[in-house]
Amino acid sequence: MRFSHLRTWLLVVVNLALLVYIIPGAMASESSIIKNILKIKTYDHREDGSFVFTSYGSAIAIDSSHILTNAHVILDSDGEAQGNYEICFSDNFENVPKCRDIAKLVAYDTVADLAILKLQNTKNLSPFTLASSKIAIGSYVSMYGYPGIGWETITRTDGKIAGFEQSMYKIDGSIDHGNSGWGAFNNSWELVGMPTAVASDNASLGYMVSIKRIQEFLSKKTTNYDIYTEDLSPEFIEFIKRNQSYDSVSPKYTWNNLTVRNPRAYWFHLKNAMISSDNTMMHWTFVDTYDRVKFVLSCTSDAGRILGWQARKNGFDSEKKQYPTWDMSLLDEEKYLSIYSVSKWYKPWVVMYYKWYDACFVDLEYQDIKKDTKSLAKAIQFIKKWVSFSGSYTLNPSQTNQYFSLQNARVNTRVIRSIDALWAESILLGFEIPSWNWMNSVIEWKNYATLDELGDALGADFNEIKTWNDYIAFGIKSGVDSSRIQTINLSNNQKWLLYSVYNSEKKNTNITFEYTYITPEWRYAYINWSVTMNGNFTPNIPQFEDLFSSLIFPGRSIFQ
Repeated sequence: MRFSHLRTWLLVVVNLALLVYIIPGAMASESSIIKNILKIKTYDHREDGSFVFTSYGSAIAIDSSHILTNAHVILDSDGEAQGNYEICFSDNFENVPKCRDIAKLVAYDTVADLAILKLQNTKNLSPFTLASSKIAIGSYVSMYGYPGIGWETITRTDGKIAGFEQSMYKIDGSIDHGNSGWGAFNNSWELVGMPTAVASDNASLGYMVSIKRIQEFLSKKTTNYDIYTEDLSPEFIEFIKRNQSYDSVSPKYTWNNLTVRNPRAYWFHLKNAMISSDNTMMHWTFVDTYDRVKFVLSCTSDAGRILGWQARKNGFDSEKKQYPTWDMSLLDEEKYLSIYSVSKWYKPWVVMYYKWYDACFVDLEYQDIKKDTKSLAKAIQFIKKWVSFSGSYTLNPSQTNQYFSLQNARVNTRVIRSIDALWAESILLGFEIPSWNWMNSVIEWKNYATLDELGDALGADFNEIKTWNDYIAFGIKSGVDSSRIQTINLSNNQKWLLYSVYNSEKKNTNITFEYTYITPEWRYAYINWSVTMNGNFTPNIPQFEDLFSSLIFPGRSIFQ
């Protein structure tokens, strides 16, 4: 008799364990919903060891430490799990969510388009009550999450169930491509589904995973349920820890030898902080109380004192002549060179270059020169008084990244990396030429499993292009003047293509550096740098060859 009771008790415990996700506690307010709809930021782990932000989505609490989202939110373009997820929280419609945790992928189903993640530190989420019955056609639902437009704060949209198709509800409401991972609720605050896709390009009609499909997935009964076994990497944990250490209300922020003090005394607070995984690049965004004036401080540690400072002024004079309708002015001071610019196409902005540290600059944006004059003056006053450096930057003679290694940093040749708000990586190329000496160029880098895939990406048929001369002929056929093509021989196995295109109407030259190669892992890749400069230049400039011969590139050229 005792054993019979024990067996019954054990069966009850096992069944409760299986239902841990699908019999959550009650929830009865909109404020509770907001606190338990989370934002997911996905990062790609690059070959050079860096972590790059790639996408975001929303997720809903299913127990005290687990969240549910759409599978496509946590997968890359090849359908592979990224494995690196940062989690952000908010408690109302006004506040930007604060990122204070990371999550490990537990399981996912690409057909059901659902995934479960476990938060590393958070243990106090309040799960939602799942609706007990199928929702009727015509019923109204409220949806909460972080949309593609206005994604910084949580958003509510309302709609109604318009139909049912293959275990998916059709929703007639305001839907966009950022609705993935949202929670949809009935008027009793019960979870009825998860918006997952827009119906073609019709933003007013979308699809929602049904509550039945969610219950099946949480019970591990969907056909393609896949358990993810990899743990969070120590490198990602350290990377996120460094970035989440910057509190928006802190009186002081430091990075390497840079210090920023007292932003709130000048009506500003830190909105976003990004530090590269190797701690060589930073990007801080500060905004004023009304979010009308913002300034972005960007730095990299791979640089030293600027050379040829007059080039900055020359560049300003050249742009002023090129764009006579712009309202532009320059202020040259002891420490800063400030360029003010207003055009009819762009928001007015100010860029401030710190003279002693070429790898640091401040970019200010504001809405209206008349309404925002006071905040703008405060921002400039704050930057000049409370942004400071200790010591000085030194050249890094051994910089290594996924694109190249720097063999010998000379006084007249420097390469500086930087990042922007979306983690797009730029390269600042520096060398002495009479009228200009800096080029800021965004790098494009791709690699593929086959040569045909690389050819598709470049618009080239590599069944016909067999030799280096064939490759040059392809460039000429594509519209490049043969006199503006230069080959740089880096080694016996490496050839680098330089070519330029002059725009006679705009009076500027686009110079492209292109390298197609086979990686040590036998993948087919290309590096493309493209930069536009004022004036008419050919690539046949000794400094170009001098610059690239100081860089060590990976792999070997595809064409010999």
